[in-house]
Amino acid sequence: MAKKKTFEDLQWNNNEASLTFRNGYQVVVRTGKGTATTIGAKYEVEMIPMNSKVMDNRVGYCTEDDVTEILYEIQQLTKL
Repeated sequence: MAKKKTFEDLQWNNNEASLTFRNGYQVVVRTGKGTATTIGAKYEVEMIPMNSKVMDNRVGYCTEDDVTEILYEIQQLTKL
């Protein structure tokens, strides 16, 4: 079984990072101006393609632990 990806695996390019998983889903994490963030919860997560079992569109106000939890959920989805 492949190692589960966590917040630490994100590769940042300015205020955005993305990961593509073996099941075909991709996650984009953003921070900074124009995102649904606040002090202490400075990340917004989007899953591509959208899957209402995990999220409807974007999840804002996430901590690093929240992002890792969402990444775990996405990695467990069945392959596209």
